[in-house]
Amino acid sequence: MLKNWMSGCRLLVLLCGRFVTFLLMLSSWAVFSFGEDVEGGPGLFDEPVAIEFHVAPDGRLDAEGTVADPFPDLEGARNAIRSRRSDGEEGLAVVWVHGGDYDYRTRPTFTLGSEDRKTVYRAVAGESLPRFTGGVRVDGSSFELVDESSDVWDRIDTLARGHLLKLDLSSYGISDFGVLRNRGFNQSMPDGHMELVVDDEMMQLGRYPNGDEFSFVASGVDSRTFVYSGNRPERWTEAEDPWLHGIWGRDWADGARAVADIDLNARQIKMTSSPTQYGISSNQYYFAFNLLEEIDEPGEYYINRDTGILYFWPDRDLSNARILLTKRSSGPIIRTNGASDITFEGLVLEASRTRLVEVVGGSTRVVFRYCRLMHAGNTAISINPQMGADGSGRNNGLYRCELKNLAGVGVFLEGGDLSSLEPGGNFVEGCRIHNFSRLSWTYRPAVSLGGVGQIVRHNEIFNAPHSAILLRSTASLVEYNHIYDVVRWSGDSAAIYGGRSWVRRRNIIRYNHIQDIASGRPKVTGIYLDDALSGTHVIGNILQGIQDRATTNNGGRDNVWSNNYIIDSDVGHYTTTMGVIQVNEDFLTAMRDVGYQQPPWSTAFPELAAIPDDYSLWTNETKAPQNTIFERNILWNNTEDISERLYSGAANPLSYYASLSDNLMGSDPMFADPQNGDFTLHFDSPAFAIPGFVEIPFGKIGRGALNVRDWPMPLDERAGQMTLSALIESDREIESVVLFYGDLDGGSESGAWSHSIVTRGPKNSGFVQVRMDLSQDEIYYARWRVIDENGVVRWTPTFGPLIGDGTGFNPIQVTEVALDDNGFIVTLDGLDVRTKYRLLRSSDLKSWTPVVGSEKFPEDSMESFIDSFSQEEKSLFYMVDRVREE
Repeated sequence: MLKNWMSGCRLLVLLCGRFVTFLLMLSSWAVFSFGEDVEGGPGLFDEPVAIEFHVAPDGRLDAEGTVADPFPDLEGARNAIRSRRSDGEEGLAVVWVHGGDYDYRTRPTFTLGSEDRKTVYRAVAGESLPRFTGGVRVDGSSFELVDESSDVWDRIDTLARGHLLKLDLSSYGISDFGVLRNRGFNQSMPDGHMELVVDDEMMQLGRYPNGDEFSFVASGVDSRTFVYSGNRPERWTEAEDPWLHGIWGRDWADGARAVADIDLNARQIKMTSSPTQYGISSNQYYFAFNLLEEIDEPGEYYINRDTGILYFWPDRDLSNARILLTKRSSGPIIRTNGASDITFEGLVLEASRTRLVEVVGGSTRVVFRYCRLMHAGNTAISINPQMGADGSGRNNGLYRCELKNLAGVGVFLEGGDLSSLEPGGNFVEGCRIHNFSRLSWTYRPAVSLGGVGQIVRHNEIFNAPHSAILLRSTASLVEYNHIYDVVRWSGDSAAIYGGRSWVRRRNIIRYNHIQDIASGRPKVTGIYLDDALSGTHVIGNILQGIQDRATTNNGGRDNVWSNNYIIDSDVGHYTTTMGVIQVNEDFLTAMRDVGYQQPPWSTAFPELAAIPDDYSLWTNETKAPQNTIFERNILWNNTEDISERLYSGAANPLSYYASLSDNLMGSDPMFADPQNGDFTLHFDSPAFAIPGFVEIPFGKIGRGALNVRDWPMPLDERAGQMTLSALIESDREIESVVLFYGDLDGGSESGAWSHSIVTRGPKNSGFVQVRMDLSQDEIYYARWRVIDENGVVRWTPTFGPLIGDGTGFNPIQVTEVALDDNGFIVTLDGLDVRTKYRLLRSSDLKSWTPVVGSEKFPEDSMESFIDSFSQEEKSLFYMVDRVREE
């Protein structure tokens, strides 16, 4: 009987588990979205689930994989799916990944191969995040205060005394602290050392100077020795392992080296080897780090690798903090090698000294959605699938992920076939990438773009010492990205940078907003086509507040610069004949390697095929910026709009341009509010008089606009009319909404926007509708202007037509309004009690009648007034007619 009773209980648990699984499956479609709904995008499978298993940190190795009896790791679920597949069971498999920490400090890489297909590894909604961590979790209570009895007391900065804590790492079984390694320009990317992470923020190894400050070289002595200024190095004579990291000879080449000797008398520091191949020059800059002596502000730490003691001045209360020490050094946490149709959704991968993810082989449609890749001692993810004749090796990528605290590159994005020009279609879309290039500064971008036909769109990229996007690709697309606060510690570099090739062409850079790029060093640039990079199309970008050169065409041919807004920069467009000294026979070798004079290359790039296949026939004219176009650009409030530099042996660069025309210079373009990010042009802007000019859809730029439909929309594709109750439920803060309309289609012609009505405003005064007096069946055109609570002005592009209904009211008056990157909406907070209104309603948007019994709204609350409506009444459409002022 006991046995039967236990069997019955087990059956009940399993049945309950199945029901819970069903509920979880339904709810988890909206998991982990940085506050956004998980809708759309790649990696979704529109079919029923055929196989499902559960994974939890406290699961069992010999589990059944149900919600009541989960596996302890992804491997268990993967193997169970493989077993079901081998039995002939196909269809979509879902692995529900429950919240908690999954220990990947030393365990093997989770690997998916060619036998793995059509599977989603999805975090369960409503639980803590599933974290696949390569770090050691440390309890804040384990730290002790360093006092006068400590043997390092005399080395501690006076500011840190009374704040500095210590932790014996052996108490956590930690003996491998990693080692600091030589890093920098033109060197392979080494794995990292042990680092400290608190509440998902990377702490700083004790350094001098703090923050973004640097020390400066007084003069160079030899390739690894220099004369320093000041007396600070006197504090480092007892340091176990001091290091220096700096920009030593060229502003685009960094190097980190250990200190070999400090000569206090000669005021010289010698490093263990040359930090770069360019020597050490006076006025170049560096900082010292890995110094206990330089812990002088909260957030700094030091690990003594001889004693195994961690010293830390915390910047927060550690009692409830999540403290990690990075440990994993044995390969990525996840690797796919030839797998297909795999989605990872809502997972956190973190705290490794090496890279976090690899997507290689013929991997196809492997997608990371709403994941976080953080705290890596190397690259976050390398996507380099090998393209196969069967179409494998394509369409892998990241969608709406966050990547941060990375020692080097965010994403290596490769793939495609250069000879056949078959695109890889691999992508980085809607991601937030920041705090990268931490340990290796230069040429370690957020996205290193190679191969053929990759896509980088709708990303937010910021906070880095060098470039955001590095172009090494052909026929790739870079669009709708918001890039700012990069190139912080370097010069002769750019937010988007590429160079030295005639094969890496037909990359399209369009509709990006690049702003606030400055380091104080020369040649800081927004978009930089360097060393004769050619055939690139730069169209419809907003370049704002670039310290030196907003755009640079450094000798390249066949480049197109069109329809860009270039404002508030030192130089708008800089061009040279660099090609006459930079282009050499290596350019022709690369062209021959792809068969540039045979299809498909000759068909795709006839301008390239026309160049002789004999280097002896190449003249300076061949190497000049032939066929380059610079037209229909807006240049405003720059110190200098266009500047050129001539290298001997060629004519002035601009003389080679195929077009230098129709640019708006010296005239106010009439942006709505550029300093606050609104680049909508006033309807009277002189830009609209430029033939072929197209207003930039700035509302689509960035992560927030990823799911917003293309503008302008046909009228019948808009969200339609909104019920009054839907308006009330919104909590947007809007100062005013104004509808401008006229008889023309919204051009710059006089009278195009001759009429306007205030449909809402000012704040808290209610939704005020004014009679429009549109003639019966007459067609009008209109656009909305919205001003939010911060005074930011936004215009929608032209939409229409509006059709008069003969009543004097226009049914589109309560249509949703394009307010911001989150969609189309207007709001209603209440009504002005000094004004009398009339409420009208309609079921068909044609016949508007007053609400029975109400000549005006109550003076207390619109919401309470609507609460008195029946559900059927709330479903109708309403609008407000202002009767008269009291």
